[in-house]
Amino acid sequence: MSRAGAVNEDRCRGFNLSPHTVGISDNTLRSDNPTVAKKAEENLSLALSSESNERRAALLFADTLTLLFEGIARIVETHQPILETYYGPGRLYMLIKHLQAECDRQVERIVDKFMQQRDYQRKFQQVQNSMMRSFSGDKIEPRDLDPILGEVTLMNARTELYLRFIKRRVISDFEVGDSVAAEEVKQEHQQSLEKLLKHCLLSRTMQEVIGYYITMEEYYMRESVNKAVDMDSYERGQLTSSMVDDGFYIVKKCIGRALSSASIDCLCAMINLSTTMLEGDFR
Repeated sequence: MSRAGAVNEDRCRGFNLSPHTVGISDNTLRSDNPTVAKKAEENLSLALSSESNERRAALLFADTLTLLFEGIARIVETHQPILETYYGPGRLYMLIKHLQAECDRQVERIVDKFMQQRDYQRKFQQVQNSMMRSFSGDKIEPRDLDPILGEVTLMNARTELYLRFIKRRVISDFEVGDSVAAEEVKQEHQQSLEKLLKHCLLSRTMQEVIGYYITMEEYYMRESVNKAVDMDSYERGQLTSSMVDDGFYIVKKCIGRALSSASIDCLCAMINLSTTMLEGDFR
């Protein structure tokens, strides 16, 4: 066997991709290689053991997710040429399906640790209580939410980037593999991909996290603008008082942060909330 053939067979072996296998099936592509899980566990352990004063301490979980996604992307880039060489185009979806199952398991662990370490759900509940008109207890300081809101938007942005990468790769593979297929087959493949990406645990988990984020960002915006109004001052010669500049700066910051999440639903929600606030409460 040539050296190139030996290398390819060695790469294939990690995912049960034997070049000598005739045909291909889900079993052939069974992802029983512990590489993804092992590396993800190592990265998570490293993140949890990091010092709180390290430079990227506030983004540890976003960085851990990024490393997971990058690892899977490298596997796809490595194995796609092998799939095309030995099985032909149109087979990448089956590999992605198994990789995504492992990705979901690791994302669940990472997000669970994020929820615990960042006390995310408790902060969300505290924010919810603070937004009730009848609430008379101590409110959470808006500036205390800044780090976690930034980390959540980065986590979601990395997730969206990963999902777009997967979608782009599989669609390109389907286009070549389905070039002579019936229209029904093409539609079935597209629907399978959409279902995988929309209903995978990764997507559902991040939707939940972003749902909490929107409420917390709204609270941050309202409380910060309220403070700007309370601290309003006017200097002779100025066209407006300080609360106008401060208020719009805060709104711009919140919408910009929502934009950085790469979620169109999140962005639209924050634009609607900020418009309602400016037109209603602070008109």
